[in-house]
Amino acid sequence: MFLLSGLSDKSKVPWLIYFQLSLVYFGALTNKAIELDWWSGQFMHNWLSNALENPLYINVSKLMPDLLLAKLTSYTAMLSELLIGIFLIIPKLRFSAIAIILVFHTMLFTFTGESFGFFMEDILIILIAFLNWSKEQIIFKYKPKSMEKLIAIMGFLDWDNRIWYKKDASINNNLELIKDDKSITGYSAIIQVLLNSPGFFYALLFIQLGIRALFNGIPKYLAMILFLWTFLLFLSPLVFSKSRLRKQAI
Repeated sequence: MFLLSGLSDKSKVPWLIYFQLSLVYFGALTNKAIELDWWSGQFMHNWLSNALENPLYINVSKLMPDLLLAKLTSYTAMLSELLIGIFLIIPKLRFSAIAIILVFHTMLFTFTGESFGFFMEDILIILIAFLNWSKEQIIFKYKPKSMEKLIAIMGFLDWDNRIWYKKDASINNNLELIKDDKSITGYSAIIQVLLNSPGFFYALLFIQLGIRALFNGIPKYLAMILFLWTFLLFLSPLVFSKSRLRKQAI
């Protein structure tokens, strides 16, 4: 990842990183597609039922025809990896790939409890490359005496002083963000500030590592579930809004 970042022209889209990540998902799909047990659902059934002894899968599968849930899970995984691999190499669909990656891996961890080593943290770091980092200073306007504590926290996370916080009593909303000549207001403005603050991503990483260090077993699983779904819901206005997708020209 660092080698490809170094080989990429910082003034252009880092297509080498996108291509590598696309190959990762195509490779995962190929490994599954050539195994008959993935098509029959037998692999997923053995993994969830026998290896993991997943109570959710075991109880739900009893209510359905033999191996049906295993097949649905297997096909969903392969379809998700196919879409991600394709969308990553198509500029207009690249942000949709990010949305699928976040939802896919969050649901996978929720269903299986498996994070596959530090893969969840790796995905978080890799996704930073997909952000539309502004080349100009971002202006964040807010009304005086409005959300002062939140402004202080966001300012603390803005380590490279990318954002100029400006009090402005004349704005119609409590806050407004000016980025690349575009105006964003409300909750989406807060999301944009945090996504353009390096400290925010370090905070997310340390939270994940802290959960791993402090908890084990079910408490660790529940803490990770809470963290991942909170992060996903936090990004939901950006991920699922078509208007936001148009603004994120990746």
